[in-house]
Amino acid sequence: LPMRINPERLREVLSSRGHADLAEVMLKDSRPGLALETTPAEDELIAIGASKLGGSPDLPAQTEWPQSDGRPMEFLAQIDLSEVAERASHLAFPQAGLLSFFYDYKNSPWGSEPKDRSGFRVILSAASSDLERRPRPASPLDDPDMMTSFEPHAVAFEEITSIPPSCFDADEIVALDGDESASEGFAEALEESEEGGGTRHQMFGFPHPVQEPCHEFESAVMTRGGHAEAPRLDPAIRAQAEQEAPHWQLLLQLDTDESAGWMWGDVGTLYFMVHKDALAAGDFSNVWCILQCC
Repeated sequence: LPMRINPERLREVLSSRGHADLAEVMLKDSRPGLALETTPAEDELIAIGASKLGGSPDLPAQTEWPQSDGRPMEFLAQIDLSEVAERASHLAFPQAGLLSFFYDYKNSPWGSEPKDRSGFRVILSAASSDLERRPRPASPLDDPDMMTSFEPHAVAFEEITSIPPSCFDADEIVALDGDESASEGFAEALEESEEGGGTRHQMFGFPHPVQEPCHEFESAVMTRGGHAEAPRLDPAIRAQAEQEAPHWQLLLQLDTDESAGWMWGDVGTLYFMVHKDALAAGDFSNVWCILQCC
């Protein structure tokens, strides 16, 4: 189902199906987001400190390369926050600096256990930092048959309208509209309202789920030291996580991308989630990463 919804097109399509009011019900809970439009590029042609996927990261000399079980993690992306700030004024976050994303591609943690925390890292480098391009260090623990660096891509940002995952569910649509016919052809209506296409790389807005849309809830559980079964086994943990979940949001979503050279599980998606208070404070030490796949 689509990630980027054109609000006017959605109104037009649903109105033609006799459900004009349903578009407004859906859009009232929508959030702005940013789609990452990527273009393959030679790494040396991408400016130091510019937003990109893959290639080698730009880091201060004193920043140590993140490790997982004694092995250097793989670099995924860096985001120039000054560029994002121009397009996401609705959110509180540092208006400058470089945000760098690392992940243990060899072990590919799912984010379903507290120990998975050692398999990902997000680093904020201050805007005043003297950055240098750093290739990933080789390691005897590397798998010679597995990628350790990814193809570089320049990034441009496009503002999008992101709708809640519940809007993809026919049963939820019936509940919202009170009319069972509202769900008929609903997937097609959403597809007709989509903007863009291709890979679903995204900042902010709602995560686009591959499986259950529980990213905020799961992040609240895991960052409290819980595990996947904890909410089912302990009602107190579930209650606390339900209270905290609305304070979590998507930071960065990276889709499986053949051009970049990565695949998350079986054609899945990787989600970096952040607490809103931590985002506002520029604290990315407690970001949680979740992998979902088909």
